[in-house]
Amino acid sequence: MKLDTAKILAVAGLILSMLSFIHATLGLVGLVLYLAGMYHIGQHYNKREVFRYALVSTVGFTAALIAIALLVGLGALLGTLAAGPMGVGASIAAGLALAYIAILLMGKYKRDLMRTLAPHSSSIAEWAARLYWYGAILAILLVGLALLLIAQVLEAIVLATLRPTRTPAGSSGTL
Repeated sequence: MKLDTAKILAVAGLILSMLSFIHATLGLVGLVLYLAGMYHIGQHYNKREVFRYALVSTVGFTAALIAIALLVGLGALLGTLAAGPMGVGASIAAGLALAYIAILLMGKYKRDLMRTLAPHSSSIAEWAARLYWYGAILAILLVGLALLLIAQVLEAIVLATLRPTRTPAGSSGTL
């Protein structure tokens, strides 16, 4: 697959995942497109870590969100039956703690992803890396969520502006 096609897949997937609040199907389709694009981008640059960072950050974060929803939902139901209001508070606190840990891990892997792609893009990649990391740390204050949204927009710009690899002189030009 050509780099331009992979970039379009990854950017479209990223945009669709940002629109998942409209319908969960958009998020799922976006996730698949994003990962497919990132796989081929990693293949183009011959860097397996590109796909690994993208996979861990997106699938791991999604799985954590599902686990959190189950923990908070079932914990609230069972906590109410077993321990009353104290059980509900404990299950919500555990869910929020798990969410924060998942956001920190996602921020770390997204930061590593942007730093891996930085040599093939503009200096915006380093800004996106920083915003992912600082946004993840500050997510506990809710300010970080805005930084994470800005980092996603910057990631889309980074992906759209990736440069193809240069072919050495005398080669056929095919990758």
